Amino acid sequence: MARQLSVIDDTVAPPPAPPAPSAPGERTIRIPVSGMTCAACQARVQRTLQRQPGVVDAGVNLMMHDATVRYAPDAVSPEQLWEHLEYFLERVVPVAESVGVRMAIHPDDPPWAIFGLPRIITSGAALARLVRLVDRPANGVTLCTGSLGAEPANDLPAIARTLGGLGRVHFAHCRNVRITGHRQFHETPHPSALGDVNMHAVLEALAEVGFTGPMRPDHGRMIWGERGRPGYGLHDRALGATYLYGLWEGITRQRL
Repeated sequence: MARQLSVIDDTVAPPPAPPAPSAPGERTIRIPVSGMTCAACQARVQRTLQRQPGVVDAGVNLMMHDATVRYAPDAVSPEQLWEHLEYFLERVVPVAESVGVRMAIHPDDPPWAIFGLPRIITSGAALARLVRLVDRPANGVTLCTGSLGAEPANDLPAIARTLGGLGRVHFAHCRNVRITGHRQFHETPHPSALGDVNMHAVLEALAEVGFTGPMRPDHGRMIWGERGRPGYGLHDRALGATYLYGLWEGITRQRL
């Protein structure tokens, strides 16, 4: 029987070997993967999956646009991750503070477990716990509205006020997402009306607590025929930066 080949965009790719059967304590899942158009895409996605903590093996099928992942869900516990994070911060934050560097941890994206492996920087409560681990001004956070905003329970303006009021929001990633189901979302243009993040309310909260750190539009779509790294379209990020600048100017002028 002839070996099956997948041909897309004039690229020929042999189908990958499926992951080996699950061993005791392991699980295997099949997930859809969209956007693949060539063998290079397939290989890149497969390598990325195989590098994830807890993943034992992964195979990506270009023709079926899906992946089969074998993983060990009990590889690490949430408290073990907190212990490791505390160990790291206790040693790094004092040094960072001594040389004028402000740490700004980025929330987990998405803010829930993947392949059964826990993620711990997922909410306002988690971020508050983080800054208490090493209670020094250099130990702060990145307020990423896209990462945190994928979880409807996260009150982004409240998080901005709480952590910003402590002077611990050191960086703001302001992007928008549209929630389409339970733990399902996609990124949208930056304006509030086009997603589920109230960007005006978030920036207003940051202004209230005197935020003066850097802010960026973060991700962007590929628009107007642009081709490049997915998620980092220059045109859309430029539009986002202009939108955020206008919002910030309007909010801060009203407070004068």
